[in-house]
Amino acid sequence: MLREGDTTLEEPSEEELARYGVRAGHVLARGDAGQLRQIAGLIDSGYVMPIVEAVLHLSKAGRAHEMSQTGDVRGKIVLRVKA
Repeated sequence: MLREGDTTLEEPSEEELARYGVRAGHVLARGDAGQLRQIAGLIDSGYVMPIVEAVLHLSKAGRAHEMSQTGDVRGKIVLRVKA
């Protein structure tokens, strides 16, 4: 279980793993322009339908962070940069 200050880059403690009876491993991903174009195409075609909880202006980034911390958000929170 992640606690405040934890990141997904840290190795979980052996005690936590044993406590929950789980194994852990790392997955690293790197953004790739070609893959991002493919993903955008899948979204544009309707094959993949991301769930968007809210679209907020960048000036509301603090509110977006608050929303993300509640655990009640079902989809993505999008920050709109341009008006």
